[in-house]
Amino acid sequence: RLNNPTFNAKQRFMSNYISTTQYELWTFVPVFLVRQLLRPANFYFLIVGILYLISSITPVFTAGRYATLAALAFLIFITAVKELAEDLKRYREDRRVNATLVEVLNSGNAASDAESHVKAWRDVQVGDLVVVRRDEGVPADLIALSSSTPDGTCFVETRAIDGETNLKVKSCIPLNRDLFTPKQLRTLIGEFHCEAPNPRLYEFEGRARIEVPDETGLPTGEVVECAVSRDHLLQRGIVLRNTDWVIGIAVYTGKETKLMMNLKREAHKVGRIEKTITRFILALICIQFFIALILTILNGVWAHRHLHPSQTWYLDERYSVGNVVLRFFTFFLTISNFVPISLYVTMEIVRGLQSIFIVVDDHMYCWET
Repeated sequence: RLNNPTFNAKQRFMSNYISTTQYELWTFVPVFLVRQLLRPANFYFLIVGILYLISSITPVFTAGRYATLAALAFLIFITAVKELAEDLKRYREDRRVNATLVEVLNSGNAASDAESHVKAWRDVQVGDLVVVRRDEGVPADLIALSSSTPDGTCFVETRAIDGETNLKVKSCIPLNRDLFTPKQLRTLIGEFHCEAPNPRLYEFEGRARIEVPDETGLPTGEVVECAVSRDHLLQRGIVLRNTDWVIGIAVYTGKETKLMMNLKREAHKVGRIEKTITRFILALICIQFFIALILTILNGVWAHRHLHPSQTWYLDERYSVGNVVLRFFTFFLTISNFVPISLYVTMEIVRGLQSIFIVVDDHMYCWET
């Protein structure tokens, strides 16, 4: 509702605070570990490292039995540092955006005599009359009510939404322009009925219901209505261009804005090189499994023929199905070097160094834009 912050506050609309980080401070460790161990290569190295610790499978105790788990821990540590650095950049950018200031008109019922006040983007609420100046971004999804142009139009840049740099024309709702001067807007009474929040960028439907005031600003009881479409919606993320100012009422905030609802969070970005290496690793694991199976069968046949107590009394091992199964894992670990964990460690180090080189390389920047 227009100029009715008490009613709007009772509706418990979404806060305009936004966060684009992948992790939370208190959930980083468990979430990150689960995501990393779900990667095929990391899960394989974890299984191999655990098998090395079982004495019945690797009876010879050496320091090398911990090498796989140590290398895996080092690999995960490098990845964690890289993920934290990237998420820290997102967090800092979120703080900057949330702290950006915007002008909001005061309600005519407000205690302050000032026409407007300044608040941070994160504090913008549904129902606020937001004033967007030239070259400023839109802090929430707004319905345009008034602009500095006589015909009620404004020009916006939608590069942050669809990547297009050409300007688009938006218009104010088709009602009497005299109702929507900055002075009249502070005392105007009305309601806006909008569709439920959705990610459809190019669709929007709603209705505006405004009570017409008299010359003194008091309501006359006459009500005018009009339809509201996407041409009247200023979405969060667009920038006002070639127009001095535009005033709009916030209808969607925070995660319910169309921009944020189209923001897809990916748990882990997998590059083409990593996908190719993963396919090769899975092929090597299948070959390793097949070789270990052949060796286990041959070992079982030999043990069945030769491991008899009367003939091999000096050996502590006897033929049994359980021993045959254990020997499969022994053979599997013996040829586990088929899949080199050093390859993944090297790849993570190289990828981290490449990201640093890209950041510090001035030739990667277009200083004009």
